[in-house]
Amino acid sequence: MLLRRITKHVKEQNWLAVGIDFFIVVVGVFIGIQVANWNDERGERALEVIYVERLHQEVMSLESVRTRMVKDRDELLEDLGEILPKVFDENNGALTDFECATLFGIFPTSNPSDDLPLITELLSSGRITIFSDDGLKQALSDFLTIRARARDSRAGVESLMPQVSLFHNHLYEVQSLGSTLAADHYRSESGEISEEEAFERSGLDIFCDIAAMRASTPFKNDLAQMRDLYSYHVDDNRRLTEALAALHRALDEIIDDDHEENAA
Repeated sequence: MLLRRITKHVKEQNWLAVGIDFFIVVVGVFIGIQVANWNDERGERALEVIYVERLHQEVMSLESVRTRMVKDRDELLEDLGEILPKVFDENNGALTDFECATLFGIFPTSNPSDDLPLITELLSSGRITIFSDDGLKQALSDFLTIRARARDSRAGVESLMPQVSLFHNHLYEVQSLGSTLAADHYRSESGEISEEEAFERSGLDIFCDIAAMRASTPFKNDLAQMRDLYSYHVDDNRRLTEALAALHRALDEIIDDDHEENAA
């Protein structure tokens, strides 16, 4: 109908009417595009709310999983800080059974869990920009940057970490394997009991030739290097834990604001 009307006005050379007809067409198209954009934007924001809630749950779950794993690594670094002075100087005393077992059991370490499935999904699909809050975008960017650094650092630590008990196994002797180490180890990871208590319950008996350790320059060099590399690993994970906590706070602020708006 509109096309016939425009054609009629052109034939009649009624240019004012033609102009009005074209104006109506342009305005109609503009309004249609705006409505479509508005619907798309509304859909994006509704999806963003779902993603924020899901990411919030994943962050809380990851923090829960990481807590004990990070704590174990912090405690191991503290243990090494007590072990090294005893190895390097006989005046600092002998190794305890637990410290001997700690030395025997240290191997190249893996990072505590750091995956957020939603972020992996959004990065793969190219939809990571769906988040509109500037605070959340900054916290997420910081987390991803620090996580990448921690992963690269772990790979370096793993390649350089000297396997002390493997390279210097003549300095150790396993005198009893025990029987409950695995079960109590899992209990210690969950926080029910300490690593030292798990060791005491295990029945594991390892002899460390402390005199030979003190006399071995290669052993002491490897032990010192292991402690330094492990400290880098612990520091990287401390920064990642802080970045995850900052991401959690950014999500809390958005969710609290949304809840206040809905209540109002």
